[in-house]
Amino acid sequence: MPSMKSLLQEAQEKINQALELMEEKTSVAFDDTEKPKIIDGWKIKEHKSLGKVDLSKIKLFISKKQGNKYIIGTELKKFLDNKKVLNANILDYLLEHQELIPQEWKDGLVFFWGTIYRDSGGNLYVRCLYWNGAKWHWDYCWLDLNFYASHPAALAS
Repeated sequence: MPSMKSLLQEAQEKINQALELMEEKTSVAFDDTEKPKIIDGWKIKEHKSLGKVDLSKIKLFISKKQGNKYIIGTELKKFLDNKKVLNANILDYLLEHQELIPQEWKDGLVFFWGTIYRDSGGNLYVRCLYWNGAKWHWDYCWLDLNFYASHPAALAS
């Protein structure tokens, strides 16, 4: 009959193996360097790439102005220029793999400031993810609008 110590060691090994498997499943690296999807009639004004991004380590960011009231998108974009903002490629990948999107993101719109689009009229837009009650979709927001606390930016950590 195995000793208590050997049973505990075996159990600990199984727990460690299970934890490693869980980490492998939740740690998904995505290469965001490809050209992003073009929206009908729009052009890419700006596209920032971070290279390989660990999707399990995405964090949401809200500026102080957003938290207190709101901030105009053009001002927020300037503030985010020195942050590790995620781009539209990651948004599109998450839409294809919705099981990777954290449940807490359902509370608002999550913006991907690494890709800025320009429409034929010269207006600038940033795309976002949102939950419609049944599944995830993407939308966009004009940079001249207000961005509130429920409009965080997706950042790499």
